[in-house]
Amino acid sequence: MSTSARTTHLLFRIRIYSINQAGEASTGDTNIEVGVSLRAGSLRFSMFDDPALNGFLSDEIVQAHLNRGIKLIEQTNIECQPLKVILRGLRMLPPIDLLAIDVEGLDLEVIKSNDFSEHRPKLILTEILGTSDMTSVVDSQVARALMIEGYKLFSRLHFSVLFMDSVYVR
Repeated sequence: MSTSARTTHLLFRIRIYSINQAGEASTGDTNIEVGVSLRAGSLRFSMFDDPALNGFLSDEIVQAHLNRGIKLIEQTNIECQPLKVILRGLRMLPPIDLLAIDVEGLDLEVIKSNDFSEHRPKLILTEILGTSDMTSVVDSQVARALMIEGYKLFSRLHFSVLFMDSVYVR
């Protein structure tokens, strides 16, 4: 299955954290491993002996890895949904305090697949790769998409960037 620049699909771990009234992290945090894409469907996920290369990859990329001597461990079909659909399907989902996204540079697609009018995390932790200074972080597509949704850049450490819903920024 070929993946073009317009149809990127992801398998990512959603980490949803909630804070209890005492200000402590809840023991009932939700962790979900699921395929996320802009549209629903089944996609082939390739797993290699180097996990950094795992993903929904075109036949050409899989072959390029094999040609470099990287061992293909398994390929499996995974059902994928937009983030907004996944979150709607969770029963009794508390307000999301922190949504941590770590999808090796494909964070924009996860962000675009959410409906922020329904599911609005207070904080979003994401990676913005290939940025060397704060100007390039602010100018990135990820930052611009979140700023359009009403988030403010709150903090950065290396490639990890924390955005806060502007309602909570004083």
